[in-house]
Amino acid sequence: MPSVRVATGVELFYRETTPPDGRGAETESILWIMGLGNDHRGWAYQIPAFRDTFRCITYDNRDSGQSQQAEHNYDVAELAGDAIGLLDALDVERAHVVGFSMGGAQAQELAIRHPERVRKLVLCNTYTSRDARGAEMFRGRVLLRERLSAEEYYRLTLPWAYTYQDYQRPGYIDGVIEALLNDPNPQPLDAFRRQVEATVSFDSEDRLGQITAPTLLLFGEDDITTPLRFARALDAGIADTTLHTVPGAGHGLPWSHPDEFNRVVGEFLEAGG
Repeated sequence: MPSVRVATGVELFYRETTPPDGRGAETESILWIMGLGNDHRGWAYQIPAFRDTFRCITYDNRDSGQSQQAEHNYDVAELAGDAIGLLDALDVERAHVVGFSMGGAQAQELAIRHPERVRKLVLCNTYTSRDARGAEMFRGRVLLRERLSAEEYYRLTLPWAYTYQDYQRPGYIDGVIEALLNDPNPQPLDAFRRQVEATVSFDSEDRLGQITAPTLLLFGEDDITTPLRFARALDAGIADTTLHTVPGAGHGLPWSHPDEFNRVVGEFLEAGG
């Protein structure tokens, strides 16, 4: 399986696909950045929809999946540095960047610090800063992981990701839990704790004006983890935005509504400008 040590010194596991038509260097790339506690497999519903048109690069953040575990705490800026290091290692000069949740924070940081590397930016169910509520919520999840079985933890926390409509789909939530329990690379508690601390320390609100890439804001209307007030803050702070909300979708939008997610993102990336 492919992995590379990037300039930040972290060994990252990654996967990439290229269109089958042999366009090579002419193919535009998409860097997909997953969120807290997840790895590259979180994009399983997206890559099949985009791999025939774009070079798709997915990877495991440090402390996730098969990438290296950290030896110390870090912040979102360092995670964004890992992403730039991966683009450098794969000789990708510019890419579309799609970030979900914590991955959306990394995508913002990347676009702020390295605007020349971003073609278009997609921010899905993400945030500009964590307030006291958000910090308590995520640190509370660390405590739940310490004290509960894996299944108990998932049953208590999945309502933060899925809506009442999702829970009405026969067998859907049980299927999600079964997949989580059978994860071949479960995230250790200390790694989860470090990612949580990086998540709650992020703040981009005073720097959003530095994002120059055309940006799609894609949010679930019923997301209670990163509610729509963050979409409004991003929309107000970034110069060139398109805001699209999905009725009935919560924080798990890429998984619960993949067809809508893929359609909106595909139209945005393929549009001129």
